[in-house]
Amino acid sequence: SLFATFTSFLGFGFSLAENFVDLFKKRLAWSGCVALAVVLPLLFNFFKPDAFLRALDIAGTYGAGIFAGVMPVLIILRVRREQLGRALILKEKAGPYAILAMFLFVLIYNTVGFF
Repeated sequence: SLFATFTSFLGFGFSLAENFVDLFKKRLAWSGCVALAVVLPLLFNFFKPDAFLRALDIAGTYGAGIFAGVMPVLIILRVRREQLGRALILKEKAGPYAILAMFLFVLIYNTVGFF
């Protein structure tokens, strides 16, 4: 778990530093951007150690949720529309919308569990 946290932190920190370089249009040196992107979150992590893992947990829940919950519904709707060659009627949309409703219910349930 320590190595996963460390590598995620480094990858995020350096990509954020690159974004800061673009944001500040070279007015801030690379070392300043790294300090903003890596040192400040690291100091925050010393005072609240579980914050980074909690943020990864929340980001993973929503990222995987979109990938596993919303994308299949959109794929089903598109394939059905292309196969029929016309707009779908409500009866043909009911199955994917039921799947989407169930997914949203579970996502809301998980979100409430975070707090």
